[in-house]
Amino acid sequence: MTKIIHIILIFFTYSFLYSQDTILMDEVIIKEDLSKKPKIKKIKFGNNKTSHIYDPIYSKNKPVYYSINVPMGSLMEMALHFISTSDSIAEGFRENNKVYKTVYELTIYEGNNEYTLGKKVNDMPILLVFEESSKSQITKKIDLSNFNTKSNLFFISLKRTTLSLCPLCMYYVPDTYKPGTAMAYYLDDKAKNKELTSYKFNSGLKLEVKVLTRDY
Repeated sequence: MTKIIHIILIFFTYSFLYSQDTILMDEVIIKEDLSKKPKIKKIKFGNNKTSHIYDPIYSKNKPVYYSINVPMGSLMEMALHFISTSDSIAEGFRENNKVYKTVYELTIYEGNNEYTLGKKVNDMPILLVFEESSKSQITKKIDLSNFNTKSNLFFISLKRTTLSLCPLCMYYVPDTYKPGTAMAYYLDDKAKNKELTSYKFNSGLKLEVKVLTRDY
């Protein structure tokens, strides 16, 4: 009888401690230091000296989602880098110096976690239009100061709406690099809650962002 009571006491003690730990973990909240004045902080992703050109994902109409981790704050500006390539660039072909008109739809999301999209920053896609050109590299700056954002994780969705006229025709694609961790995703059509799945030829998006933050 004494042994039974002792076991029961151990069980309830363990359960109480475990539940207390769980509650404490749930109550951990990262707070901003409100004593600091918000400042603009510029964050750069990717090395401009190297490019990860092989990106067959852009020959499809399926959007790609790139994750970026930044200090907690509001996105103010974004600069995206694009380079010219074709669907057959991996084979070393290049038709000529002409790069055809290319159009992308840009949508930004706050991230709930590493694999789940949160609130849309822009309800309507931002059109990125590249007219026919002979330039091999172009940078697009996007003003985001009018959007209400507050997060330390964002997903940048880029969907190419221009169809390829031929496998050798040159178009503009986002300049990317090979990061150490997963940063490029597809939306899993079969999953619920806007869950993302990693793209097997993973790449990171080369860009600079300006964030209004108290984290400095």
